[in-house]
Amino acid sequence: MGRRCRDGLLQGGVQLGDARLGRFKLECLGLVGVGHLLAQCLHLLPLGFPPGLGSTFTVTVPLHIAEGGSEAEGPRLSVMPEGRVLIADDAPANRELISVILVGMGLEVATASDGAEAVHAVQSEVYDLVLMDMQMPVMDGLTATREIRRIEQGGGRRLPIIALSANVQPDQIQLCRDAGMDDHLAKPLQLPALVATLSKYLDKSNAPIADATAPGRVATH
Repeated sequence: MGRRCRDGLLQGGVQLGDARLGRFKLECLGLVGVGHLLAQCLHLLPLGFPPGLGSTFTVTVPLHIAEGGSEAEGPRLSVMPEGRVLIADDAPANRELISVILVGMGLEVATASDGAEAVHAVQSEVYDLVLMDMQMPVMDGLTATREIRRIEQGGGRRLPIIALSANVQPDQIQLCRDAGMDDHLAKPLQLPALVATLSKYLDKSNAPIADATAPGRVATH
């Protein structure tokens, strides 16, 4: 791994290839989100591997045993209310990374690779919360959320749906809420914000319920 790629890998990314040709470019963006999470909860050892010999990443994870737990049960990243979470994201690396974090919190996890799969999943199974990426093929997150809210009408239960998006402009966040989403998490995910949001909506006393007098709106206890 060259120094240029190494230095940019866990930062904003880097382009490889001949810029004069305008092709064969590869952006090292896949580990950017991982880098942000590593910076918060892990310790990443320095990278020092010459080009052509491959690269090895080593991390140490400072986890603590949850109260009442044991080493045999495995450590949890945080004490979290029980729940089943659906992760809808078209990027396999994102689904895998978020799944690992949530399973570490003791949550049950299922995944969908696009909005259409997410809609089918919530019709087929019971979930306590959905993490919904905004931009996905087949059906985007906004459309999927509107469809889920349409299906819920008259049912009395509102499934918490949290938007996942790198766009944090107020007008974009408002689009999420207008579509029926309950909250918004910025990408790359920040672990404290993720934990706080999950805790808020998985706590049954705070769970949103459908407002029968105004379809698509939220009433809270």
